[in-house]
Amino acid sequence: MNSQKRARLTFIAAVILLLLTAILATTTLVRLRTSQDWVSHTRDVEKALAEVTLAGTRAAQFRASYLISGDPQDLQTYHATTAQILQNVRTVQSLTRDNSTQQASATDLESAVRRRIQVMDEAVALKSNGQFTPEKQRSLNRDLIAALAANNDVMEHMATEEQQLLEERLYRTRRFFLLTVLVLAFAFVASLALFYLYSRLLNSELQAREHAEGSLRTLAARLLRLQDDERRRFSRELHDSIGQYLAAVKMNLAVAGEAAPGNPALAEAVDLVDKASGETRTISYLLHPPLLDEAGLPSAVKWYVEGFARRSGVRIQMDFAKDLGRLSSPVEIALFRVIQEALTNIHRHAQTDRAEIQISRSNRHVFLHIRDFGKGMSARALERFRQSSGPTGVGLAGMRERIAELGGHLDLDSDSTGTSIEVSVPVPPAKAALAS
Repeated sequence: MNSQKRARLTFIAAVILLLLTAILATTTLVRLRTSQDWVSHTRDVEKALAEVTLAGTRAAQFRASYLISGDPQDLQTYHATTAQILQNVRTVQSLTRDNSTQQASATDLESAVRRRIQVMDEAVALKSNGQFTPEKQRSLNRDLIAALAANNDVMEHMATEEQQLLEERLYRTRRFFLLTVLVLAFAFVASLALFYLYSRLLNSELQAREHAEGSLRTLAARLLRLQDDERRRFSRELHDSIGQYLAAVKMNLAVAGEAAPGNPALAEAVDLVDKASGETRTISYLLHPPLLDEAGLPSAVKWYVEGFARRSGVRIQMDFAKDLGRLSSPVEIALFRVIQEALTNIHRHAQTDRAEIQISRSNRHVFLHIRDFGKGMSARALERFRQSSGPTGVGLAGMRERIAELGGHLDLDSDSTGTSIEVSVPVPPAKAALAS
């Protein structure tokens, strides 16, 4: 499994862990919310039971007050309070309808409350009819105490049951919360570890890619150097071998012409040999101008530009620094090839009859500026040139790699008024050229 695939799988695993962590966190929050709801529910049940007790106490107070004073207002308040007791019991029944045990207890509570109210109503009725006696009061008090005891037993049982349910739910919630915290912590640490591993793998992949691109650039630069060497060798072969052969043929034709003067075929043959010799010399110089080695960059560029202008009809203005001097051979070859490629593109694509070339230098850099006044490049072609980062070895992109190999920089800009190329190459003072 390659590093790219490992990095992808590591990233996927980290994302899955994070998604599971998010799901678990959401589940925990839901459980905590449910636990809070159950706590609130228990508090509501306890409050409703307390309301039953409070209402019962108030009813007993107003009953006793009526039995002593016989005040109709106390009687009216008593009846309103007993109605409130039953309303509170119904609230308890409603709150416990999800629990069958508590629902049964709520039914028992209703029975006990009704029995208690019945006993109190009997005492109130006797008082209202004037039949209330101490003997009947004692009997009703005994019944009332028994009903109140039954009422309190049921309410205490319900409160205890509700508290036990609450404690069980809180215990389960705490355990689940603790487990969730542990799992979340593990998932978080594991995710961090996976993302760290992913970053390491990605960094390793990037380093491998940069190394590969560096190797390709080195290979491209080596191929360009080999191409230059091969052009130089082939240029020399054309000049030294084929050129010499053509010169010998011309001399032989001259001897034959002296033996047969006025022969049109011989005259034509001599003319063809002259043309072939000229074309051979031109091709040889285009492959590798001897002036580049003998006289330096300015002389070679002037010779090439003059020939290019004659062949293409493009007028080229040249401006070379007087203190340019001789540069190192790789720098001179690279700048000459950039000029060759640029002028070729101008002739093919720019649709202009005017261009300019400037060469200057500072203490540590040599600068080349080439500009035409044609229609310019399309935005897409310009963007493609700027975004291409890999070694291409073709056209200006190849020239850019050649310049980059020397530690320099090539930039291209274009609009509807023309295209310009800016090149800068470092020239250490120790390697500065001598005066030509």
